[in-house]
Amino acid sequence: MYHFCSKFRKKLIFLKNFKKAIAICKVLCYYIWVCGGMPDVPSQTEGDPCIKCEIYMEENEMPNIKSAKKRVKVIAKKTLQNKMFKSSMKTEIKKFYAAVATGDVTLAQAAYKAATKKIDVAAAKGIIHKNAAAHKKSQFTKAINGMQK
Repeated sequence: MYHFCSKFRKKLIFLKNFKKAIAICKVLCYYIWVCGGMPDVPSQTEGDPCIKCEIYMEENEMPNIKSAKKRVKVIAKKTLQNKMFKSSMKTEIKKFYAAVATGDVTLAQAAYKAATKKIDVAAAKGIIHKNAAAHKKSQFTKAINGMQK
């Protein structure tokens, strides 16, 4: 199979030996980085393989059976959705703790409602364990009660 590195513009023949392919990719990406060419990703550091080569490697590790291929794609999509939801949940939790730090009770109660709703939805979807959700909500309640005293 062939893969085109967008900055290097040379055909790379990736053999079935994936470790060798990653090693070739690291060398080329290092060469591009040292020679002043822009790497494929702004956050790419010296010696890291480019994102396109990483994607290529993931695509070649697909199963052969059609239903198994579909499951891999569905799982990847669901994993992304779970990461996005978990990130938004963490943001709500940070907003709650920031509201508690300011000392404003009404703001903290509004943030409490938003954060507990996100946590309940995450527990219902199975993103976090129900006991972890209960523990978080208990911590929030203690923080709110500590503010009101």
